[in-house]
Amino acid sequence: SGIVIYDRRRGNWQITGQIDNMILPDTVQGVVMARVDRLNEASRRVLQIAAVIGRTFSNDMLRAIAGDEADLDQLLLELQEHGLITTVPDAVEPAYEFKHALTQEAVYESILQRTRCELHEATAKTIEANYSDRLEEFYGLLAYHYTLAEQWEAARSYMLLAGDRAGDIAADKEAVALYRQAIDAYEQAFSDRLTPADQADVYRKMGEAYFRLGNNEEALDYLQRALRDLGHPLPRGRSAERLVLLGALIEQVWHRLRGVWAKRIEPSVIDPKVVLVARIYESLMWITGVNPEKILLTSLIAANFSERHGYRPGLIINYGWLQIILDFAGLPRLGDYYGRESLALVDETLYPTQSGTSYAFRAVHENIRSRWAVTLDYARRAIEILQDKSHWNVRAWSFSYLASEDGNIHPVS
Repeated sequence: SGIVIYDRRRGNWQITGQIDNMILPDTVQGVVMARVDRLNEASRRVLQIAAVIGRTFSNDMLRAIAGDEADLDQLLLELQEHGLITTVPDAVEPAYEFKHALTQEAVYESILQRTRCELHEATAKTIEANYSDRLEEFYGLLAYHYTLAEQWEAARSYMLLAGDRAGDIAADKEAVALYRQAIDAYEQAFSDRLTPADQADVYRKMGEAYFRLGNNEEALDYLQRALRDLGHPLPRGRSAERLVLLGALIEQVWHRLRGVWAKRIEPSVIDPKVVLVARIYESLMWITGVNPEKILLTSLIAANFSERHGYRPGLIINYGWLQIILDFAGLPRLGDYYGRESLALVDETLYPTQSGTSYAFRAVHENIRSRWAVTLDYARRAIEILQDKSHWNVRAWSFSYLASEDGNIHPVS
């Protein structure tokens, strides 16, 4: 007896050789590679190049890397007939994608390591050549390909550039995933090429990108990794968190008794590491805001840190958060104290984002106290500053307080 298959060309069923003589692959990868092995050499090479480029690949990109494949269109048609790839509908330029992610993974894993590195480098260089006029859109992808090509200096350069645009790529889950793979691969292979501060900054930017995607778990993981690299790990476990919270409360009370006031220090003399740590704390506060205990812990740690270093922008944010936390904890007078401390440090010229955030927080505080006219005043001031800034949540809060008595919204022009 044999195996029955359907012959598309003849339009009927055919019996193959004896089943006892057939080798049946016992894994999904084996099934995929059994189909790939039936391809001719040229088709296999095109499929391997495509697997290195990614799940989706353009005709132009493939042609640039494949080089001397004169019958590329015919080879792509054959790969479609074998059910391995399919066209991407409505693409800006002719493009294809692997029909199944497992197919791409299996083909990719079958490529020799040396060949894989060469193809990743060729892909990166092709991207640089073909998209030089808008290369910033591909920083994350270039970091990914150069990392897997083991071109460490180029990988490091693009990784840092991609980090600066992490917020922009956050809307693209695939771009974020590739950037993450680049970070992980670089870290495992050659992490000493990044300084702790550089690595922490990359983690911070990735954490914020994941937050914008709504993936708080990944965001927290990256932000906590950033703090660990900078020597400021957050406590883990309920008991440790409560012990650190108690210590932070005691330190904050001690600061108040000593009359600690933030000195006006110009940004040029602030240690960049202090700025980075404070920014990470701020990011964590937006993410942990739904958990009263965690947001109180983070806010106190951040306030104490900024007070120790006289970091004014951090204090504007930290005091504003403590104001909101204490308001909702039923301690409005203490909340009012921290709110006034935040406003006293505001400088719209030097620290516009922090100042706008302080006004927005104050609008929330005044709204809780049912002081409607003051609420609207602070909300308008917040929007005047923040309308040209990209800052999480604050603008939405501010706009919500610009409703008049009849419920209409009156945004600032």
